Amino acid sequence: MRWRDLPPDVRAVAVHEAGHGVMGELLGWRVRFLRLDDAGGLCRLTDAPPAPWVDLVVSAAGHAAERSLRGRVRGGVSWTDRAEAAAVVEMAGVEAWNCPEAVWDVEERLWPAFEGESVRQAVRWVVRELARVGYLSRNSFLALARPALVDHETRRAVRLFCRRMAVEVLERHLEGQGA
Repeated sequence: MRWRDLPPDVRAVAVHEAGHGVMGELLGWRVRFLRLDDAGGLCRLTDAPPAPWVDLVVSAAGHAAERSLRGRVRGGVSWTDRAEAAAVVEMAGVEAWNCPEAVWDVEERLWPAFEGESVRQAVRWVVRELARVGYLSRNSFLALARPALVDHETRRAVRLFCRRMAVEVLERHLEGQGA
């Protein structure tokens, strides 16, 4: 089936899950597999993030990839992504009532991490194959995401950008609580 013949929701979920996968690998997590199913999609990563801010960024990466590559986020809410991100924000000390705004802030500010050519190319290749076959093993994912993963300058730049952005968001929301 050709890309343009796929239902828009399938394309959107494929972009979303590819965003989690590519960002996770760039930031030190390992992708086990990506899957599309009747419930949406799943990007299964290794059990523990390399750092708490990585967990926050990777949780927000699905929506950021959609925003960057599609120009919008599909209808509906990815509750599991946002709940996981909110838990990380709360562990950082942001009061629970302020967590949704902090998570939204990360989602809004993360999209530039997907603008580099090698990252965009990696996400596009992962998206097309995932949408076509519905499942990518770790090896299949790595072969498709290779342009971004072997570019050490891109990895360094993405990591630096994401770390700074996540820390800035958390600091701003922590300061806002004291006001």
